[in-house]
Amino acid sequence: MKKLLLGVGLALLLCLSGTAFAKEISLKFDWDANIEPEMAGYALFERQEGQQYDYTKPIDPVCTIVEGKCWVNPTTKNNEFPHKFDSPDGQNILWHWVARARDTDGNWSADSNEVSFQVNLTPLPTTTDFVGAYNDVTKTIDFTWTQKDPARINSWKLYQGTILGGAKTQVLDIPWNGTDSTISASLPSDTLAPGQDYYFTLVSFGDFDLYSSDSNEVKIDRTGPATVIQLRITLE
Repeated sequence: MKKLLLGVGLALLLCLSGTAFAKEISLKFDWDANIEPEMAGYALFERQEGQQYDYTKPIDPVCTIVEGKCWVNPTTKNNEFPHKFDSPDGQNILWHWVARARDTDGNWSADSNEVSFQVNLTPLPTTTDFVGAYNDVTKTIDFTWTQKDPARINSWKLYQGTILGGAKTQVLDIPWNGTDSTISASLPSDTLAPGQDYYFTLVSFGDFDLYSSDSNEVKIDRTGPATVIQLRITLE
């Protein structure tokens, strides 16, 4: 039988599964079509790093012969195959897959190439060294912070409130450019009411819907009336 060339789509559809301690991951695989006329179907086999494939548990996409090739989707003539699996919460696991072809006599081909995908569901690290200050020149509130393990971060969200430890509202979504060691962002100061103290905190966001715990809170107290009082003195 012809050896399959297996690929895996990296665009993921992620959602919480019904399992309490796992997350359901959706991947899309594709491979080249087998051209043997006695083809009956394909199968994927799945394992975690450090384990062996269990060839008694095939994941069976059926196929249909069209114009001499066996297609999972005979209408569009492709072998794209969606697959969902549960990856344990809180763990960093490298998953592997191979595919095989099956003929009408029940014979299997050798394994395809192996494809792999990392699912890291360990907690995201919290940002550190989060500080902020009012910039009188630019009329902005300027923030800086550092991030441990930045490769896992896609963005940060900045939250603002008026009570220390109280409820906060998102005011900025800051994408990660993947290069800077110290990250910064600015918020226009005219969004803050004069005479009011504000408290800010930062949360990191990554793949698989993961997010970190809140950073330390930063108090911005550049408060005061927007217009400077003009003081005069006269002799009575």
